Amino acid sequence: MSQPVSLILINTPWETPLRKGYYYPSLGICYIATYLKRHLQDEIKIAVIDGLFENSIEKIIKKIKEKKPDVIGISSTTLEFANAIEIAQKIQKDFFVPVIVGGVHISALPHTLPKCFNIGVIGEGEQAMLELMQLFSKYKNFPAEKLKKINGIVFRNKNKVTITAPRLHIEPLDKIPHPNLDYFDMEYYLRPRQHLAGVFGRGTHIITSRGCPYKCVFCGGSHFWKTVRFHSANYVIEEIRNLINRYDVDCINILDDLFAASKQRLIEISKLIKEEKINKKVKFGCQMRADLLNDEMAKLLKEMNVVYLGFGLESGSEKILNYLKRGTVTVEENKKGIEIANKYGFKTGSGFMIGNPNETMKDLEKTYNFIISNPLDTMGMYITTPLPGTELWCYAKDKGIVSENMDWSQLNQFFFETDKILSDMELDEFKKALSKLQLAASLSSLKKRNPILLVFQILKIAASILKRNPREIPGYFSLLMDLLITGNKKHSKIFSDNF
Repeated sequence: MSQPVSLILINTPWETPLRKGYYYPSLGICYIATYLKRHLQDEIKIAVIDGLFENSIEKIIKKIKEKKPDVIGISSTTLEFANAIEIAQKIQKDFFVPVIVGGVHISALPHTLPKCFNIGVIGEGEQAMLELMQLFSKYKNFPAEKLKKINGIVFRNKNKVTITAPRLHIEPLDKIPHPNLDYFDMEYYLRPRQHLAGVFGRGTHIITSRGCPYKCVFCGGSHFWKTVRFHSANYVIEEIRNLINRYDVDCINILDDLFAASKQRLIEISKLIKEEKINKKVKFGCQMRADLLNDEMAKLLKEMNVVYLGFGLESGSEKILNYLKRGTVTVEENKKGIEIANKYGFKTGSGFMIGNPNETMKDLEKTYNFIISNPLDTMGMYITTPLPGTELWCYAKDKGIVSENMDWSQLNQFFFETDKILSDMELDEFKKALSKLQLAASLSSLKKRNPILLVFQILKIAASILKRNPREIPGYFSLLMDLLITGNKKHSKIFSDNF
């Protein structure tokens, strides 16, 4: 019997504020590894190098040296693609093994496949990776003539890039087995910690569908998945049951783009969770559109013990929101959704996108007024970032802000490191407004906190400001009084010269 193929799968490290304290394993790699193992069994030996855990390219290379694989697969989004390239370059220099890259970035720009990668997987990766590993197992390499017959990939042959025919999605989605989290150090990921805006416990995450019915101008996910597919209610319940029995979890974050996209499926899931009394064992969080949240939906979510709802509110300006979400939701509907969430006792959170095309200071003032008038448990300010495959990417490319051969490390929603933003505002003016909006979001969310924690957080923020720039302290406490005492009024003090 021939030796099994040795495959290493790597999720690329990416050091940003988002990844610091990010304690969830990479489900994408888990799905690939589990799918390959089910179909190839003893014909393949799989190891995972966790970029979130190792968190440095040097550590990853050291792990590769120890395991001596036949093939290496790297999963990467655009935001970490610069690191993926660096890892692949070191692999090609030191190990001489084929490197396959997958993920949303290469799927959006397959024709740009860097020379350090031998093959790229376009779109959904399970079946494509299976066919690639079967090919390698037979020939001990990847013959170009055979690669041409595998749909959904891009590869280099004598410096020429070849893109094969598109691959059909796996149907039904339940054909894909539940991801085996044991490929990761689950004791590390399951350490008791804060989940879901204040819920403490042992927790992890699941994905119960692929894709989103909406096509927001900034979202690369809808371009990646093309359409929406759902796991059945029974599949979802079985996965939750397995997580409870195997890992003793008491918190599960549902990471679907929109968990409630199918009302009928939500009814079935909620019913099964109640029947099995899972709602007595586990708290859930999920993503929700504010315009879809009504009393019936809220009751269904409450009955299955959802305690946190994440909204994509994006902007308090009707003009900007209409552009970002293609006119599918209004500011008033977002406010109504928050009211319903508060009525049923959900913890809430959202991100806001700043620096959008045609955004003005007046639009930012409207976002500010929305933030202080509609406090959430958690709020984040993100610089609008044009990702490949999105309408925003085309806009930014036309303006010369991005290009297909740019340094991908410059593309980051925490710090878009260019001398330009998508808005026509002056950069210095924008940065001042951004920092003050971030502060307003932090202070507004404090209104929903425990009084003791509120005082502690206020002093913590004040100390941070004092260290950075003492001259901001008077303005900070002035804004604080506005938010805590008269927060329901409209203000634009945040944009005045004296703060």
